[in-house]
Amino acid sequence: MDHLVSCLTRAGDGLSTGFKELDKRLRIPRGAITLIAGRPGHGKTRTLLNLLRRQMEMEPGKRYVFASYEEDAHVIITKLLISMARAELGENRQGYIGAYMKYLRGAYIPRPDDLSIIDGESIMGKVETAWKTLRNALESKRLIVAYRPGDARELGESIRALSDKYGDELGAIFVDYMQLLPLPEGESISSAYQKVQAASGIMRDAAVKTNLPIICGAQLNRASSKSDTGQKKGKFNLANVLRPEYLREAGDLEQDANLAIGVYDAAAGLKEQDGADEGNIAPFSMLTMKNRNGSTGETFGLDVAPEFWRLDDEEQAPGIEGDLREKIGLPPKKNGSRVDAGAADRAKFQQDHAAGYEMNASTGKRWGD
Repeated sequence: MDHLVSCLTRAGDGLSTGFKELDKRLRIPRGAITLIAGRPGHGKTRTLLNLLRRQMEMEPGKRYVFASYEEDAHVIITKLLISMARAELGENRQGYIGAYMKYLRGAYIPRPDDLSIIDGESIMGKVETAWKTLRNALESKRLIVAYRPGDARELGESIRALSDKYGDELGAIFVDYMQLLPLPEGESISSAYQKVQAASGIMRDAAVKTNLPIICGAQLNRASSKSDTGQKKGKFNLANVLRPEYLREAGDLEQDANLAIGVYDAAAGLKEQDGADEGNIAPFSMLTMKNRNGSTGETFGLDVAPEFWRLDDEEQAPGIEGDLREKIGLPPKKNGSRVDAGAADRAKFQQDHAAGYEMNASTGKRWGD
């Protein structure tokens, strides 16, 4: 009994995401993997960075690790700075990233507009304030950003070593993204499916042994990009796009995760669908694909500022309006009925996938070994 109480105490209530609607319904579990899953270009890295940003804002005394297997560390740091500052530095050619990189190199020459006072602070003032916070976190090693810090086993060992060193100071681990995690040399695994499965198992074991939340990006398999083609206009259903089987076919990732959140960017979806009507969904949507500690099929909307690599709580839940379509080069949407995607998504998701989760839970595949 004492051991049970100890385990429950260590597990705690999980981490707050920092986003109001998400926090009403879920927590990021400790001692487990959380997946942020989406198609290419739909904001997996952006979501990971914003979850990191919110953790740093809510718990500035904690330590965090961001292991990137896709983009170099200086790119991740630059994007995080842009998200923190949310300031229009230089010309918006690539989400201001070029100007911010110049700033970090000490090569940026401020424009007159950069020195103008808006809402009590200049653009340069916002950037400098954000950089002071971020630089302090990096220099004090309260934030560690690493590019390809070893194979999956080495990363797992590093996580355990950091946990031994910092204990409860270590807040969370972010990995971008799961399918890019290499296995140790000499591993005799040939198929991509098995490689992803093995890497996921290593991350799961590291999470369990350290009681840390490990939050990983995961790319949905190719079938997901075709799943919403051919849907009738006005009948778009997010649950058709963010389906757990698209993770199963990518290495059974959902078996190792306690929580899987699918992400969907409306602007990217419109481009893929050549202007298809996606109904009343937010510019950036999330759907709980799996949740061991709560309900699945929940949909959430967030405001997205792509040029700032930023996600924020929605003040209201807008659909895909004409200005967004115009911004990405699509014609205005014709008048017609709009649908409430949230209720339909949840009902369809639970109907389609409840049986599968019961089967997974009963077999206990890979869990409870």
